[in-house]
Amino acid sequence: LMQSAYAEFVFTPVLWPDFTREDLAAALETYARRERRFGLTGEQLGKAPSPAAPSPAPSPPSPPSPPSPPPDDLKRLEST
Repeated sequence: LMQSAYAEFVFTPVLWPDFTREDLAAALETYARRERRFGLTGEQLGKAPSPAAPSPAPSPPSPPSPPSPPPDDLKRLEST
């Protein structure tokens, strides 16, 4: 169940024994029209949701910031 956290499911009223190639094509078409937002809302993306528009790729994570220098009090303690 946890591995399906970001999975995208298509639910259809057709049961498996009756599932045809046309049902598969309809499911793939439904999947292709979905908007990928990578956890963001339409407002956070800066645009209105559009089922046919492709979602932009997420930006790479920023590099970690360098450590901050120790405060003056700690420098004095270290030097004694």
